[in-house]
Amino acid sequence: FRAEEKVFNSFSYEKEWRRCLLGSHLLKCYDRFLQEVICPQLRSDLNETPVSFYCQHPPTLRLQPGPSRQPRQLHSDAKYGHQQGEINFW
Repeated sequence: FRAEEKVFNSFSYEKEWRRCLLGSHLLKCYDRFLQEVICPQLRSDLNETPVSFYCQHPPTLRLQPGPSRQPRQLHSDAKYGHQQGEINFW
């Protein structure tokens, strides 16, 4: 599989991705992953009870293109209005 270049810079592809996710098995797995892995880990790191967490739903899929001659700007959460305290899981 080789994605076309336009996939990496297209809002319409992002919208289609989100539409495909609604009600999907992948989204159900994501919810379970948050509940069973991510939130317990964060809760134990913070050592606080009770604590609330907020997550992006549906998640963003960030595709990283392979080698290319086309220059790209590095991703920066701050450029997209993300809060300073946000945590990314990779």
